[in-house]
Amino acid sequence: MQDTVIEARDLVKTFRKTFHAVDGVSLALERGKFYAVMGHSGSGKTTLLQILGLLDDASSGSILVNGADASHLKEKEKAQIRRDTIGFVFQAYYLNPKLKAYENVMLPMYINPQIGKEAKERAKELLAGLGLEDRTNHYPKQMSGGEQQRVAIARALANDPDCIFADEPTGNLDEENERLVFDTLKGLAKSGKCVLVVSHNEVVREYADCLLLMEKGKLKEADDREA
Repeated sequence: MQDTVIEARDLVKTFRKTFHAVDGVSLALERGKFYAVMGHSGSGKTTLLQILGLLDDASSGSILVNGADASHLKEKEKAQIRRDTIGFVFQAYYLNPKLKAYENVMLPMYINPQIGKEAKERAKELLAGLGLEDRTNHYPKQMSGGEQQRVAIARALANDPDCIFADEPTGNLDEENERLVFDTLKGLAKSGKCVLVVSHNEVVREYADCLLLMEKGKLKEADDREA
């Protein structure tokens, strides 16, 4: 199994014909590493994350997933890659308020034919692995922000993806819970997952194996002075 899961080659995303939200970005994301992308609002961080995660198309350039070009696949094929390869975590959690914690985690498994009757047990195991065994039957409104975000991480892990992409995952959390979420994501990287986090939070620097800075659509690795 190759170390590189997702590779970007000279990605460009143009809006209004002249504005380059992503401008010539090349990047290789490897298993077992925690990548952090920082930059000012409007620098192109979230746009890049969406392109890498096959949620949006680049204007030019290519995306390789496990060595295969995924740039021009049909939407159904991209959806299958997202299901199997990438788990997403967002700032707003996006938990269904009418479902219990384990039911929220089960949602991605319903579109995975490889997971059947064991879905409920798997969901509970994922929650337990994130320290939420006593929150399995709780609804989102009964949980703290940090607990809800860990449920969202468990949901992202439901189909055992190679990558976890997190967009401002601690934006709504206090200091204690943001540490807990970053610790969780770091643990996933140590277990062999590729973790990519977009964040304004300076704390993420402490966790990153690779700190990347985005400015005006361009991406560079931080040097010692910037880190």
